[in-house]
Amino acid sequence: MSVAVITCAPVANTGELRTLGFLREHLEGLSTHHTILTNYHMPDRNSTLEIDLVVINGQGVFLLEVKDWWGRIEGDSTHWRQVWANRRHPSPLTNIDFKAKRVHGIISGDHDDLRNVSVVGFVVLTRGDSKLTLDDHPGRKKRVFPLNDRLIRALTSRDYLYSRTAISVNRSRFSTVKNCLIRQKVDPERRLVGSYEIVGELTPGDSYDAFEAQHATISNHRVRLKKYHIPVIHSEKQLEEAVRQFKQDMEALAYVDSHPNVVQAYDFYKDPDVDDTYYLALELVEGKILREVIDEKELTLAESARYLVSVADALAYCHKQGVIHRNLTPYSVYITDDNQVKLGDFDFARVPAIGQTITKTGHVLVNTKYTAPEQLINPREVDARADLYALGAIWYDMLFRRPEDEPIRLALIQKSNLLEDARDILRRLLNARPGDRPDSGLEVKTWFELFAEEA
Repeated sequence: MSVAVITCAPVANTGELRTLGFLREHLEGLSTHHTILTNYHMPDRNSTLEIDLVVINGQGVFLLEVKDWWGRIEGDSTHWRQVWANRRHPSPLTNIDFKAKRVHGIISGDHDDLRNVSVVGFVVLTRGDSKLTLDDHPGRKKRVFPLNDRLIRALTSRDYLYSRTAISVNRSRFSTVKNCLIRQKVDPERRLVGSYEIVGELTPGDSYDAFEAQHATISNHRVRLKKYHIPVIHSEKQLEEAVRQFKQDMEALAYVDSHPNVVQAYDFYKDPDVDDTYYLALELVEGKILREVIDEKELTLAESARYLVSVADALAYCHKQGVIHRNLTPYSVYITDDNQVKLGDFDFARVPAIGQTITKTGHVLVNTKYTAPEQLINPREVDARADLYALGAIWYDMLFRRPEDEPIRLALIQKSNLLEDARDILRRLLNARPGDRPDSGLEVKTWFELFAEEA
């Protein structure tokens, strides 16, 4: 079986590197799979706890406190002393036992079936000539190891489990345990968020910063990571309400992301150290945004319609689920490298039974040429027809290759050489009165499908 190493933060010292190399060499090829987390940082109230190495295998979870000390060591449950230098250190064995309790709490917190998974702390002294005397409890010395076969036997047997009734970590439990720990890890350099490592910056939005991130254990899984800040709050009650509302809004995205033309939302995470910051992990669409397509070349009626068939279908699905986008622009429509159209950026969406937005601006959400007139008056009360207006404004830009900051001129539609039916649908979509627009996204999709067949 294999040994997988997940770098939670760069390995800090030569002792940890030496221990990691020893484990990889001696665990590789054994009958069970091992995952090793290096320099794991775990949230603990207002600070973090650092664990040098975490080994997960079929027996349980083993935490390794690595010390690159040499010479004689005398200790008790409070302090260990390097005799040659007369240096006193907090007892690493007591420290790792404390951390083991915290890790067990993370694993079992949301999973009652994992309460009997063993989490045990070891101390590893990487210098082979270290001699340890423990006055308080000689039996504790059994959990202190040099880099030799005794450490490998301890990691692969049931001899050191916290209880003889500890359950084995089968395949499904292994995945749950690993994911529990990865989701909780903290990166001192803020490059790790949940299961993802930030690898680059992307274009930010009005209400968020954006990053490209790579999954920690799935090599070909990358995401677009959006970082939001909950608005300023003035009391703990307001903070609790803001967090509750934010979670509801994030979960509401699951209402629509099963549609093939909607960008998928994978997960959201709270910053473990800051109460007002959350992250949303989204499908990373590699390709172009629709605005780039508009700016690159003139589009025929058929070409523009082919792009917007998928957008209209995605909108119709969203509206059926009770989700109103409210910020549809050429920047929220993505075109993949294989020409698939994806609707994204639901940051100002109104979602079922909530009626509020993710970013909680509280007033006018957006004000662009794509914003329906009624949305500027009362954004909370708009319905699906506001999105249809935005769709019409996007189509206008595509047909006439107009810049985003130029107001819509209805006279340009009338003077154009478009088919009469196309002019009629475009004028209806851009009507100031919602009641005079098409009835639904499905109706608009049907028209686009017809126009897409035009020579």
